[in-house]
Amino acid sequence: MPMDQVQKRRAESPRRRSLRVTNSSSKSQISPDGMPFKGLLWLFTLIASLSGSAAIAQPADEGLDARIRVLKADVIRASADLYSIQEEVLDPAATRLQIFLSISDPESFRIEAIELQLDGTPVASHRYDNTERQGLADGGVQALYLGHLPLGDHKLTAIVSGQAENDRYLRRSITLDLQKKAGISAYQLVLKASAPTFEPRLDLRAL
Repeated sequence: MPMDQVQKRRAESPRRRSLRVTNSSSKSQISPDGMPFKGLLWLFTLIASLSGSAAIAQPADEGLDARIRVLKADVIRASADLYSIQEEVLDPAATRLQIFLSISDPESFRIEAIELQLDGTPVASHRYDNTERQGLADGGVQALYLGHLPLGDHKLTAIVSGQAENDRYLRRSITLDLQKKAGISAYQLVLKASAPTFEPRLDLRAL
């Protein structure tokens, strides 16, 4: 090969290598003005913005929850107060009245039915089956009446029906004086019947 051609090729070779290196480095470089850098910057900005919004919203949510808890507590207290007022108006303790029945001589008188009147007004009645009679005979106490009665003097009338030990069927009306006092809301009727007549009698006791 002529000498001048060899020198020419030697002169061109570094230029090509330099060109290849330059091209290779230009492919791997990311310019600040390129799209990948701008995309990362936008993503970091969005994350920081959302984090700041969450930090701001969290105290607001906690404050709202606290107000809701306070409102719920207020509603519960108001409901309790309203219930107490309602109980006092509709069911005042001073006028409350309960009447119970027990039998002291179950073998002497087999009760069939009873009716109650307060000041001439019927307020309760009951007819007994064998199970209920046995319960009373075993010492049980029956709740006959639950209601209200003004303070003062009243008349309690009990109409008792049943079969006496001498096989007589009896129906008797027994009237008792009832003095309703403050602090006394329960009374017990005690049914008795003794020989020789086995007539039913009632005693009234304050409980």
